[in-house]
Formats: sequence, C-alpha cells, structure tokens
Amino acid sequence: MISEFSQLVICEAFADDEVKHSEGQKASSFTSFIPLILITAVFYFLVIRPQQKKNKEHQQKLKNLTRGDEIITTGGIVGTVTNIPSDGDYITIEIAKDVKVKLNKVYVADFVTHSSNMNELKSEKKHNKKNDSEAKKSDKYDIIQ
Repeated sequence: MISEFSQLVICEAFADDEVKHSEGQKASSFTSFIPLILITAVFYFLVIRPQQKKNKEHQQKLKNLTRGDEIITTGGIVGTVTNIPSDGDYITIEIAKDVKVKLNKVYVADFVTHSSNMNELKSEKKHNKKNDSEAKKSDKYDIIQ
C-alpha cells in the first residue's frame, strides 16, 4: 500500500515538474534564437547590403558605358572601348594599337578614371613629403641644440 501511494505521489511530482519544464523550454527556445537573429541582421548590414549597393553602381556604370572609356577586365586587361552595339551584350575594346578584342560586358571588372585631380593629388603628395622631411630636419636640429 505504501509503495502504491509513494508511486502515485512521485508520479504527480514528476508530472508537475514536466509541466514547469515545458513552459520554461518554450521561453528558452525563443531566447536561444535571439543571437541567431542578431547575427543575421549584422551580417546583412555589414556584408550583403554594401555588396548589393556596389553591384547596383556597377550595373549603372555598365549602362552608361560610352566609346572611349577605359576599362579593366576581370582578367586584368586594360583597354579602351571602341564599339558598343545597341542590341548585344558584347563590346569591342582596343588593348593595344590595332589590337581589338570582343568582350562580354559581364567581364568588365572596373572603370579607369582619368582626372586632372590625379595630378593635383600627386603634387600634393610630393608637397606633404617635403613638409614631412623639413619637419624631421627641424626635429633633428631641436634635439641637437
């Protein structure tokens, strides 16, 4: 008799514990997904979104490609666009004098930009180097004195 009673009490205790455990299980399973959601959000904003923006800009540049533009192919070849047919995905580039290559637009990796700012940047860089060397010389003199 005692064993049946103790069995009944023990079974009720285990059943009550299982109910409490299943409620806590539901709450903890939701909280275990929060880090996964946060990692996904961070990954989206740091990796996927900037890549989509870069791809959109690249597609826009491809649409605005004109004759005379200099491009770099995915193979590293630099050439000047000589022909852009309106109906196709292919362009013709000149990579050397009288050497023309037909290229799919997909293989255009980058666009070479020539700007008058490049000369300004170079002269500014030289100017900064001169100032740095003069500053180092003045530091040397200060140390010696």
